[in-house]
Amino acid sequence: MFRDTAGNLQVQGQPTDNLLLRGGGWRSAGRVYYDNYGSQGAEDFVTSSYSGSAQWQAARGIDYRATINRAEDLIDQLRSPDYAHTRRDGLELQGNWLVADLHRLSAGALLNDEYA
Repeated sequence: MFRDTAGNLQVQGQPTDNLLLRGGGWRSAGRVYYDNYGSQGAEDFVTSSYSGSAQWQAARGIDYRATINRAEDLIDQLRSPDYAHTRRDGLELQGNWLVADLHRLSAGALLNDEYA
């Protein structure tokens, strides 16, 4: 048996002509029952992912983007003390430059931190 409640939200706004902001989130929570080699098992879970980004158009053909994000998995066994709680945080920075009509140069950095 499986019981789940999930939600998703995406938002976007452009406060100025050269700045675009985006945000979003997804979350699912519930309980699952299962058969584990003849014994009954059950666990509660919460899985979620959230992010926010800003994209700035500095000039024609030049833009920069920054994104932050977090993903979490929380799993707790109901018939044993076992659990799994993980979290992943990220930061992304990227620059894009139009170097010719059909060519773009991109450079960026990605930083991730994970707790498992």
